[in-house]
Amino acid sequence: MGLCGCGGPSGPDWSKAELPPGVVVRKEIRSMPREEQERIARAFLKMRENIGGSGTSPYFKMAVIHGGMPPLSTKKYPEYCAHRRTCFAPWHRPYMLEFERMLRRADLALGGDGNIGRG
Repeated sequence: MGLCGCGGPSGPDWSKAELPPGVVVRKEIRSMPREEQERIARAFLKMRENIGGSGTSPYFKMAVIHGGMPPLSTKKYPEYCAHRRTCFAPWHRPYMLEFERMLRRADLALGGDGNIGRG
């Protein structure tokens, strides 16, 4: 049971929660029932909550890894993603896997089972 009593981890450490085992194959969002779409939207909003001041949300941290965030300084936030290069797929796959894990952790923090939108 999480600190919030909702069954999932909560508080500032929710973004490091252990995930349930198994692979999640995401359904196409247009084929999901409205309640699942709303659950994903809530998880995205949870990811965007700052934990310790401006720029501390898990979403922002993932965006910084991706990079290319105008109008932010490219010296402070360089673009790491390999868009338009042959190494794009090998770079982007683990990035999207980590993004998916963070989305699942946000779902857990909101009281879900971490298998949000599972096909």
